[in-house]
Amino acid sequence: MMTMKYAYIVLARRSIRQTRHEKKSFSLAKTPRPQRFFLASFASSPAWTQVRGASREAEALRESLLKFDSFVKTLVTQGLLVSTLLYFGMASLACAGLPAGLMMVAYDGAAWHPYIVKSDSDGWTKIGDVSDPASVTWQYEKDAFLIKGNDGSISSYQLDTKEFRRLPAFDESTVTQLRAYQDGVVMVRLMDGKSRETTILSAESSIDKPAIDKPDEILRQASAQFHPYIHNDQLYYAHVSCRAECKPLIQEVWRKQLQSGRTQQLTLLNATSYLYSATADDRYGFISSNQSGYYHLARLDLLSGEIDWLTEGAVTDNFPSVAADGDLYFIRRTPVGSRLMKLPGAVKSRGVVPEAMVEHIQLPADVQKIRYLELNQS
Repeated sequence: MMTMKYAYIVLARRSIRQTRHEKKSFSLAKTPRPQRFFLASFASSPAWTQVRGASREAEALRESLLKFDSFVKTLVTQGLLVSTLLYFGMASLACAGLPAGLMMVAYDGAAWHPYIVKSDSDGWTKIGDVSDPASVTWQYEKDAFLIKGNDGSISSYQLDTKEFRRLPAFDESTVTQLRAYQDGVVMVRLMDGKSRETTILSAESSIDKPAIDKPDEILRQASAQFHPYIHNDQLYYAHVSCRAECKPLIQEVWRKQLQSGRTQQLTLLNATSYLYSATADDRYGFISSNQSGYYHLARLDLLSGEIDWLTEGAVTDNFPSVAADGDLYFIRRTPVGSRLMKLPGAVKSRGVVPEAMVEHIQLPADVQKIRYLELNQS
């Protein structure tokens, strides 16, 4: 906070010097928008007294800033701004109010670990016992993890007892893309250890049987299926329909009703697409697809099939995880690195969301990189 305060002071002094040099009245409209916003907030604070300069110029600056600050607050009150930073094209930093059940895999400078949010009022908790997993998923309600080691072995880890248990039932299978759901875990099995042909396995667990012992095959089709996700007795998955002959690979989103066995194709984007999460009522699903050349996020109406694209640009957006309140969390990759992002109100958004609305979530101080995200809620 002290650093930010002194940044405000420097900006204010610079504006006063510029006014004096140009020998004309101060014009707030000529101030760059980000500086204008910060100065407007700062002008009403007690720290303004630390701004030195000719009193006439300083007071003219302060008067203009206070008027602008009042204007911004009026817009916010009237609901014309979703965020006080929206108008200025800047990402907000947020760390509070993360949804319970959120998990990311992050690098702390020495190893990769799961970081979890156990309740809405908590921040991140690092699971230091789980180190450098090839794949990991967290069964939030049971506080249990399923982990694939770099040697291909599968084990479970119970957070309350801090106990690992090797699961030999998986020793004969090569599995990947582990994903927890309310009653267990779903995963992809690579036939003959290769991704050209796969099946999808599910393994249930319960309070009196916390360890997952026996996986069942719940989907086998020609070609390959990836990104399995079970929600409300529906299996969502990505089916590869064209591989070697197509660039990019064509992978469409499908759904299987686990009770009836009925399957349905949900997208026809002629791209590499997958659905990663759905709203509690199964009305909307959130997908990532490279139809435009980059992986962007979209909301899929699971009743009508209508698709609303939510992000755009030279970025790669993955792991779209919708929370109960309709906010969407995801990982954004750019040439300078990866960030955890939040798109507020993604359930109701229409069309591509302005970049200024996409919030940058502040990570724990020890985190240097992130590579995976999931949100498992009841």
